[in-house]
Amino acid sequence: MTIHLMNLSVYPMDLERYGSSWDVVRNFVFSHDLDGIELLIGSDTPPVVPKGLVHAVHLPSWMGWFRVWHEGKPLPPGIEQDEITYFYGAASPDDLITAFCSVLMHASTFSPSYATFHLCDITIEEYFTRNHSCSSKTVLADAARFFNEAASRFPGSEPPVRIAFENLWWPGLNYYDNEEVLMFMDLLKFTNWCLLLDTGHVMNGLCVHTEEEGIQKTIDTITNLSDRVIRAIDAVHLHYSASAVFQKEHFFCQPPAACISGPYASRMAAVIDTVTRLDEHRPFTLPGCADILRRVSPSFVTHEFLSRDREELSLKIKTQKKALSASEERGKEKLPF
Repeated sequence: MTIHLMNLSVYPMDLERYGSSWDVVRNFVFSHDLDGIELLIGSDTPPVVPKGLVHAVHLPSWMGWFRVWHEGKPLPPGIEQDEITYFYGAASPDDLITAFCSVLMHASTFSPSYATFHLCDITIEEYFTRNHSCSSKTVLADAARFFNEAASRFPGSEPPVRIAFENLWWPGLNYYDNEEVLMFMDLLKFTNWCLLLDTGHVMNGLCVHTEEEGIQKTIDTITNLSDRVIRAIDAVHLHYSASAVFQKEHFFCQPPAACISGPYASRMAAVIDTVTRLDEHRPFTLPGCADILRRVSPSFVTHEFLSRDREELSLKIKTQKKALSASEERGKEKLPF
């Protein structure tokens, strides 16, 4: 049976919409016939959450972590501490391993089924220019060395929680090249891991204009994966993104000045504004979205959306679940009685 979750973070902006009450969160989750949440945590000690509510954890999204590890040298002096903490994860390779092990321990306190990690390499400039300095093969090969080293710090050289490697549309794990994914899998020396498929992230790299086109291109991408890779995918972030027009108008060019100069907080605010317009996290409305899940047969599905309030999130969850239900009804109509 597939476990259905919704996304939530530990940050005040998310919790305040529930009156900062985990009981309210729990009631919201169960009222939508969901099994629990995938909780995004930070680098600090996570909060106490009612038992049974958190089924999965999303680890911090350190967009610049790979550069710290790959280049093998400390960051230049003068970088703000917030930028080190939230963008890079740490200032040196050794500290990065320590920080990653720490967040794994934090995640393990929830006894989750998995902990998601964005497996990619990106800088703010490359996010706009798409002139990447590292290939996916390089990122995956060196990332395997990082995760092997982190796992070796724990008893039995196994992490305390299963790591779910999530795809993006930048260099790293993106599912566009089956052989690169197999290479990464073969380089891992520990077993407590799985792959996670983010459907909207697949679409962001494939010039998608419509929901129907996004569904088909995602299915085509999965079809080009080997059975071994598909079997390793145990979780899905389900949503769609059709931002081809926006990308053509705002990317493959030099980044806006607001994104590359000034205090870290203001730079990231400008970047996040474009990220949310590119990576739309829309709910599926077409029953064909269920065909994606049928191709993968995941144990976990997170209905992962952007929303401004509970009402908007509620509508998006209901919309996507209705699309999945419509697919089930369509399937029943085909059964011979």
